[in-house]
Amino acid sequence: MVKLQVNNVVKVIEKKTIIDNFSLTVNSNDFVIITGKSGTGKTTLLNVISGLTRRDSGEIYLDDALIGKHMQNIWRNKIGFIFQDNLLLENQTIKKNILIGAKFNKKLSDEEINNLLISVDLKGVSLKQQVSTLSGGEQQRIALLRTMVKRNEIIFADEPTGNLDKVNAISLVKLLKDWSMEDQHAVVMVTHNPEFIQFATKHINLV
Repeated sequence: MVKLQVNNVVKVIEKKTIIDNFSLTVNSNDFVIITGKSGTGKTTLLNVISGLTRRDSGEIYLDDALIGKHMQNIWRNKIGFIFQDNLLLENQTIKKNILIGAKFNKKLSDEEINNLLISVDLKGVSLKQQVSTLSGGEQQRIALLRTMVKRNEIIFADEPTGNLDKVNAISLVKLLKDWSMEDQHAVVMVTHNPEFIQFATKHINLV
């Protein structure tokens, strides 16, 4: 099943064509990895195909709906984001940060949240613990959970492992891969790390 269809998208910034007639099909359970040297437009491409940045021409469809209008509803219900800087509320608890992701869909009990923490190898942490006390790898897993509980259909991840050591980075990518294989999910991830290509169902290298 096609989740995202990108047709001949163009993006021009300061009279320079950054994205030129780019097309992509993202199916359910795809894990798309976008690589390329610095300055090749990886983040711009991710922002454009996710609707964060307006395209100059071309069409983007999410579940057969044209992206471009009513984006707040689409971001809330269909699209999730994970960034290199996890954008957590550091002065808030683990529970509070996770519930932010869930608030538009359902209420989560403490037991459900603890089960979610176990699923990302965070068994034993206290729900009352402030995220500022966690390591970088642990914080990024909380950011991933916050996105997952929104029950979105597709996650766009922009260098989500950029601040992590190798062990935590691989662990996070494996969690994203596992999530992409569930239900009708898909992931599109930008990374500078070629090691992660092994997890991709589709690989795009920008030059």
